[in-house]
Amino acid sequence: MLKKLAFLLTVLLLAGQSQAQERPAPSDSLRIVEFSGTLLNDSLQPVSFATVQVLHKRRGTIADFWGYFYLPVEVGDTIVFASVGYKKAYHVVPADAADNYQRNVHMKLDNILLGEVLVLPWHNYEQFKQAFIALELPKDDYETAIVNFEVIMTQVKMNEYATTSSMGHRNYMRSVANQNYYAGGQQPTINMNPLAWAQLIEAIRSGAFRRH
Repeated sequence: MLKKLAFLLTVLLLAGQSQAQERPAPSDSLRIVEFSGTLLNDSLQPVSFATVQVLHKRRGTIADFWGYFYLPVEVGDTIVFASVGYKKAYHVVPADAADNYQRNVHMKLDNILLGEVLVLPWHNYEQFKQAFIALELPKDDYETAIVNFEVIMTQVKMNEYATTSSMGHRNYMRSVANQNYYAGGQQPTINMNPLAWAQLIEAIRSGAFRRH
């Protein structure tokens, strides 16, 4: 019994030593480097506040306003850069990266075409038509509309007697001529001017003062 137990212990010790000899040495791929740089767009302008994350790992950071980022990573990691309006950029940390690894990353604009969206409070035209027919304007709005309509009609009637641009220009030139003609003397009043009386009589005959 003791011989069997000693033999079993010897087998276990030999198996442990064999596994220890076959265990690989630490790989250089697990080396940690300090990855830093600046995110730039096609115009070499900084991409502000973009997310910087190690692919398939819960480690990341956010670039600052000037697009600068800093993140400790492992050699061989794939770093994903994402920002709204830009396509995702990927960068693999090379095996020969220095301990202070610096690299600027360029991000390309992403054109997103959105379809036209028409937002209406009704599901279809029939509901809109029914709502429009059932619409009841407040009485205050109706009375205001009536008053505005009367004001507009009064203005239209007044415009019928308004002078045209040519008539205004002719009257102005006549007044200038009268001032030059009577310069230094007494200008006759309108009721003593025979030309004015002739114009008045002609206007009465033509019906210019009739009410429409």
